[in-house]
Amino acid sequence: MIIATISDNNNIFAEGLKVILETSFECYSIQVNIVRDHNGLDVLAFYIPDGKGNVKFSSDALKIVNSSEYVSDAFQGNNNYIYRDDKVNTIICKSNVVLGFLFFRVITGSVSYQKKNLNPLSVVENRVISLISEGYSMIQIAKALNKSVKTVSFQKRSVMNKLNITNNADLYTWIYHEFNVLGR
Repeated sequence: MIIATISDNNNIFAEGLKVILETSFECYSIQVNIVRDHNGLDVLAFYIPDGKGNVKFSSDALKIVNSSEYVSDAFQGNNNYIYRDDKVNTIICKSNVVLGFLFFRVITGSVSYQKKNLNPLSVVENRVISLISEGYSMIQIAKALNKSVKTVSFQKRSVMNKLNITNNADLYTWIYHEFNVLGR
């Protein structure tokens, strides 16, 4: 069972989000709770309880903000936000990414694995990760970017450091969630 908690004072949006989650994730026996009259950020978070009703694993929270028009360019495309004007499919995809990381914690038994707030990736780092996601090898990426293999490897390692990823398996898991789940 998964428990989703929506903390949002906008009742209409919260009720709509509840319906989206209940219909899209019913296969997980999802229970959606709405917390009203809270003080703080509007957020959506997922939890997996232990047998006693306590939280065993929790997800990173998705912050709910009014509109992508009012968010700075630094946060555009950031999967940590649900915009009130997001399409239903976008909300489902962003929720899927968060659930993917939650399931990763469950499978690995890791409560310490956190998707930390990212330092923005450089243009070249984004390009390297994009090419890796398309199946290119380090040699092919080096040729495509007119760089040495050592430089490309350094840029890949830099991305891993920024994402707090320690090995290639976790990097490819992250790439799968970022590129395949979101359909990029």
